Amino acid sequence: GSAELAKNVIEALGDRNAALLSNHGAVCCGRNLKEAFEIAEIVEEICKIFILSSSLGEIKILPEEGRKYQREMFEMKKT
Repeated sequence: GSAELAKNVIEALGDRNAALLSNHGAVCCGRNLKEAFEIAEIVEEICKIFILSSSLGEIKILPEEGRKYQREMFEMKKT
């Protein structure tokens, strides 16, 4: 990987635990390897859901309130 790729990864991640990079795939971070792997599994499942959903037509993105609720549920599950 190049310095430019590393910069792009940092920008894509921001304050998140995962990002998808065009032509590279997923980058997942956690407090330890186990957590990073669990996040990678979640990303993979979300991608499967996205692909299956897109085959049914236009995908509707959850409003911010719904996304916030999902994040809160995810955080509760981690503890």
